Amino acid sequence: MAGDPTTPRARAWLPEHALPARGRPGQAGVLPRGAARARRFLALDARAARFPQHCERLMAQALREAGDDLSGVTGLQLREQLEVRSRQQALRSGSLWGVEGAALAWSACLERALAPAFAERSRAVAAQLGAAALQAAGIEPGCRLHDLARAARNEPGVAQALSEDSTEPFSLTRLPDGSSFRAHFEVFLDEFGHWTSDPKDPHARTWREEPRFLLEQLSVLLGHPSAEDPRAAALAAYTRALALVRRELGGWRAGWALWLAERFRRALAARAHRASALAAVRLPLRAALLESGRRMAAHGLIEEAGVIFDLPLADVKRWLRGEWDGRDARELLERPEVGMASGPSWNQQVPGAVAAPPGAVPGVGVSPGRVTAPCRIVRDASDGARLLPGEVLLAPAASLGWSPIVARAGAVAVESGGAWSSAALLAREFALPAVAGAAGLLAAATDGQTVTVDGTQGWVRPQAQE
Repeated sequence: MAGDPTTPRARAWLPEHALPARGRPGQAGVLPRGAARARRFLALDARAARFPQHCERLMAQALREAGDDLSGVTGLQLREQLEVRSRQQALRSGSLWGVEGAALAWSACLERALAPAFAERSRAVAAQLGAAALQAAGIEPGCRLHDLARAARNEPGVAQALSEDSTEPFSLTRLPDGSSFRAHFEVFLDEFGHWTSDPKDPHARTWREEPRFLLEQLSVLLGHPSAEDPRAAALAAYTRALALVRRELGGWRAGWALWLAERFRRALAARAHRASALAAVRLPLRAALLESGRRMAAHGLIEEAGVIFDLPLADVKRWLRGEWDGRDARELLERPEVGMASGPSWNQQVPGAVAAPPGAVPGVGVSPGRVTAPCRIVRDASDGARLLPGEVLLAPAASLGWSPIVARAGAVAVESGGAWSSAALLAREFALPAVAGAAGLLAAATDGQTVTVDGTQGWVRPQAQE
């Protein structure tokens, strides 16, 4: 059973790792045989089918609790809220695990089913069959921004309001109450306002709290009206892959492969719903911490409320109980080891990198295709507005919150991650050539330089500059 992709060990497979190699019968990548293994696969599929509803329930509960007004509660009551919300976050987050292995398992089976007709191309075809699968929880924010940009172009005054001060979201309130764009933007925030561009950063504000990121991406799209609709491009790639499978496999083999593809797509959607739900379940605790921060700032103990995320949670609770006066809080904040969370480590060595042509940076091909275009180095989501439509996005890494940025890219290459990293998932959903785990890439290329990204072979080659 060591090679069974549904075992607990396989379900714990990290997204930073590359896909396992295809093996002999009884190893990963082989179709399930026997009733026991079939039941496990069907259980994975059933969980993936129910998972979006589970995520929606958790998100609704978390967003409702995050909206509670805590300004009138006592310090002890606020401490109790921190305790309760901390436990709830742990429980809710724990209930969101267990769907990662489903996509891996169905992908391995799908590749095996495609192998008779496509051989070494089976992985690339499987990736194309997963395009446009994440729906509202994944690529939809990036696609919906394109819809908002079209609405802005059709409504006088919106483009001017954005161009006057794209960093001030409330400038849009100058638009009349009947503004179609304003209404659509509010609907967008209702659905995706709990997202953040960097879910690993406790300081990161949600899109509703700080819509600047969204408005900057809108400004770029307004300046490039000919930018391709990413939803249409992804659906076209999926449609081409469907036709290719029907033509090359034919008969029952094609039907079996497409049945597997639907389960693969459902598992991908479940993983993206999980990311969206995880962004929401952190908000109740975050709201209680911010209220604590406002109180500490009012006492002159810290500079501003957001600094509270750099203090250990235990110390915040001690202050609320009256066991710590907080006078040395500023001194604590100066210690580099203090904090509730650390930032991500971008320079991970990723297995699966291949030998690259001379002058190319090797990595893991995570989405097929080859593109040659000018590149834009984006080290942080706040810098994402520099990426113009069709350019190659080069970054240390990317989260699903980068969807509005990746939606404009012509290809994607990141220094960390593997076949199941967020950058890889977004690239496949948008049907963009992509390479992950290309260590040293940002040092090898310069901003604006023409590069070639080969997502099939897994390398990125900067062109020589004259």
